Amino acid sequence: MTDTTTVDTPTVDELATLVGELMKSVGDHETILTHLLGQPTLHDWCPADVPAPLDLPRWCAWMNQTYTPFAGRRPIPECWQQHPGLAAEIGTLFAAWRAAFQDAKATPDMAQNWHDRWLPGYLSRLDRWVHDYCWDGNHQPTPRPPDDAVMAAWPEAHDEPTAGITAAIDPQTGEVQQ
Repeated sequence: MTDTTTVDTPTVDELATLVGELMKSVGDHETILTHLLGQPTLHDWCPADVPAPLDLPRWCAWMNQTYTPFAGRRPIPECWQQHPGLAAEIGTLFAAWRAAFQDAKATPDMAQNWHDRWLPGYLSRLDRWVHDYCWDGNHQPTPRPPDDAVMAAWPEAHDEPTAGITAAIDPQTGEVQQ
Protein backbone atom coordinates (compact mmCIF):
# COMPACT_ATOMS: atom_id res chain seq x y z
CA MET A 1 0.00 0.00 0.00
CA THR A 2 1.22 3.44 -0.88
CA ASP A 3 1.30 6.24 1.66
CA THR A 4 -0.93 9.03 0.45
CA THR A 5 -0.24 11.39 3.35
CA THR A 6 0.96 14.70 2.04
CA VAL A 7 3.33 16.96 3.88
CA ASP A 8 3.13 20.66 3.30
CA THR A 9 6.63 21.74 2.36
CA PRO A 10 7.30 25.39 3.33
CA THR A 11 8.28 27.75 0.60
CA VAL A 12 11.64 29.48 0.53
CA ASP A 13 9.98 32.74 1.56
CA GLU A 14 8.31 31.05 4.53
CA LEU A 15 11.64 29.53 5.60
CA ALA A 16 13.37 32.90 5.28
CA THR A 17 10.71 34.50 7.47
CA LEU A 18 11.08 31.75 10.07
CA VAL A 19 14.88 32.09 10.12
CA GLY A 20 14.55 35.87 10.52
CA GLU A 21 12.19 35.43 13.48
CA LEU A 22 14.58 32.94 15.10
CA MET A 23 17.54 35.29 14.64
CA LYS A 24 15.62 38.16 16.22
CA SER A 25 14.65 35.92 19.13
CA VAL A 26 18.28 34.89 19.69
CA GLY A 27 19.35 38.55 19.57
CA ASP A 28 16.66 39.51 22.09
CA HIS A 29 17.80 36.74 24.41
CA GLU A 30 21.45 37.85 24.15
CA THR A 31 20.44 41.41 25.06
CA ILE A 32 18.44 40.20 28.04
CA LEU A 33 21.25 37.93 29.25
CA THR A 34 23.82 40.69 28.85
CA HIS A 35 21.64 43.01 30.89
CA LEU A 36 21.00 40.43 33.60
CA LEU A 37 24.64 39.37 33.84
CA GLY A 38 25.91 42.94 33.80
CA GLN A 39 28.39 42.29 31.03
CA PRO A 40 29.33 45.32 28.97
CA THR A 41 27.84 45.65 25.54
CA LEU A 42 29.83 47.17 22.70
CA HIS A 43 27.55 49.69 21.03
CA ASP A 44 28.28 51.44 17.76
CA TRP A 45 29.09 54.65 19.65
CA CYS A 46 31.45 52.98 22.14
CA PRO A 47 35.12 53.59 21.29
CA ALA A 48 36.74 50.39 20.02
CA ASP A 49 40.06 51.02 21.79
CA VAL A 50 38.69 50.73 25.34
CA PRO A 51 40.80 48.18 27.24
CA ALA A 52 39.31 44.90 28.34
CA PRO A 53 38.72 43.88 31.02
CA LEU A 54 37.83 47.41 31.96
CA ASP A 55 38.54 48.45 35.53
CA LEU A 56 38.97 51.91 37.00
CA PRO A 57 42.80 52.16 36.73
CA ARG A 58 42.76 51.01 33.08
CA TRP A 59 39.93 53.41 32.32
CA CYS A 60 41.92 56.29 33.86
CA ALA A 61 44.89 55.49 31.61
CA TRP A 62 42.57 55.27 28.61
CA MET A 63 40.94 58.59 29.56
CA ASN A 64 44.34 60.27 29.69
CA GLN A 65 45.21 58.98 26.21
CA THR A 66 41.81 59.66 24.70
CA TYR A 67 40.54 62.94 26.12
CA THR A 68 43.43 64.86 27.68
CA PRO A 69 45.26 65.79 24.46
CA PHE A 70 42.10 67.28 23.02
CA ALA A 71 40.55 68.80 26.11
CA GLY A 72 43.53 71.08 26.73
CA ARG A 73 43.47 69.94 30.35
CA ARG A 74 45.77 68.08 32.65
CA PRO A 75 45.63 64.29 32.76
CA ILE A 76 44.41 62.32 35.72
CA PRO A 77 47.50 62.30 37.95
CA GLU A 78 49.16 58.98 38.78
CA CYS A 79 48.45 59.53 42.48
CA TRP A 80 44.68 59.91 41.96
CA GLN A 81 43.92 57.01 44.33
CA GLN A 82 45.64 58.88 47.16
CA HIS A 83 43.23 61.82 46.90
CA PRO A 84 39.85 60.67 48.30
CA GLY A 85 37.82 63.46 46.67
CA LEU A 86 39.41 62.90 43.27
CA ALA A 87 39.01 59.11 43.56
CA ALA A 88 35.30 59.58 44.33
CA GLU A 89 34.91 62.00 41.41
CA ILE A 90 36.67 59.64 39.00
CA GLY A 91 34.67 56.67 40.31
CA THR A 92 31.35 58.31 39.56
CA LEU A 93 32.62 59.62 36.21
CA PHE A 94 33.62 56.05 35.31
CA ALA A 95 30.24 54.65 36.42
CA ALA A 96 28.41 57.28 34.36
CA TRP A 97 30.65 56.50 31.37
CA ARG A 98 29.93 52.76 31.60
CA ALA A 99 26.19 53.45 31.87
CA ALA A 100 26.34 55.68 28.78
CA PHE A 101 28.64 53.57 26.63
CA GLN A 102 28.52 49.93 27.73
CA ASP A 103 25.30 49.21 29.59
CA ALA A 104 22.67 47.19 27.76
CA LYS A 105 20.28 50.14 28.22
CA ALA A 106 22.81 52.69 26.93
CA THR A 107 21.75 55.06 24.16
CA PRO A 108 23.63 57.53 21.96
CA ASP A 109 21.79 60.30 23.84
CA MET A 110 23.27 59.07 27.13
CA ALA A 111 26.75 58.98 25.59
CA GLN A 112 26.40 62.51 24.24
CA ASN A 113 25.08 63.70 27.60
CA TRP A 114 28.20 62.24 29.24
CA HIS A 115 30.36 64.32 26.88
CA ASP A 116 28.21 67.41 27.29
CA ARG A 117 27.63 67.31 31.05
CA TRP A 118 29.76 64.87 33.02
CA LEU A 119 33.14 65.26 31.30
CA PRO A 120 33.22 69.09 31.32
CA GLY A 121 32.07 69.18 34.95
CA TYR A 122 34.84 66.81 35.96
CA LEU A 123 37.46 68.73 33.97
CA SER A 124 36.41 72.01 35.58
CA ARG A 125 36.88 70.51 39.08
CA LEU A 126 40.03 68.47 38.50
CA ASP A 127 42.45 71.16 39.73
CA ARG A 128 40.55 71.45 43.01
CA TRP A 129 41.26 67.87 44.02
CA VAL A 130 45.03 67.78 43.54
CA HIS A 131 48.04 69.73 44.88
CA ASP A 132 50.19 71.53 42.32
CA TYR A 133 53.06 69.23 43.32
CA CYS A 134 51.17 66.19 42.08
CA TRP A 135 51.12 67.44 38.50
CA ASP A 136 54.92 67.23 38.51
CA GLY A 137 54.89 63.72 39.94
CA ASN A 138 55.78 64.88 43.47
CA HIS A 139 52.67 63.67 45.28
CA GLN A 140 51.56 65.51 48.40
CA PRO A 141 48.87 64.12 50.68
CA THR A 142 45.46 65.68 50.79
CA PRO A 143 45.01 67.74 53.99
CA ARG A 144 43.24 65.75 56.66
CA PRO A 145 39.75 66.71 57.74
CA PRO A 146 39.42 68.61 61.02
CA ASP A 147 40.14 66.48 64.05
CA ASP A 148 38.43 66.45 67.44
CA ALA A 149 40.37 69.51 68.69
CA VAL A 150 39.03 71.66 65.88
CA MET A 151 35.51 70.30 66.18
CA ALA A 152 35.51 70.84 69.98
CA ALA A 153 36.52 74.45 69.43
CA TRP A 154 33.43 75.05 67.28
CA PRO A 155 30.57 76.59 69.30
CA GLU A 156 27.39 74.59 68.73
CA ALA A 157 24.82 77.25 69.51
CA HIS A 158 26.43 80.49 68.42
CA ASP A 159 25.14 83.04 65.93
CA GLU A 160 28.54 83.71 64.36
CA PRO A 161 29.80 80.60 62.53
CA THR A 162 33.49 81.41 63.06
CA ALA A 163 33.30 82.78 66.62
CA GLY A 164 35.06 80.79 69.26
CA ILE A 165 37.41 78.88 66.97
CA THR A 166 40.76 78.69 68.68
CA ALA A 167 42.48 76.35 66.24
CA ALA A 168 43.27 76.48 62.54
CA ILE A 169 44.38 73.88 60.03
CA ASP A 170 47.69 74.25 58.22
CA PRO A 171 46.74 73.93 54.50
CA GLN A 172 50.08 72.25 53.65
CA THR A 173 50.23 69.61 56.38
CA GLY A 174 46.68 69.34 57.65
CA GLU A 175 48.00 69.77 61.20
CA VAL A 176 45.94 71.59 63.81
CA GLN A 177 47.54 74.89 64.84
CA GLN A 178 46.63 76.42 68.19
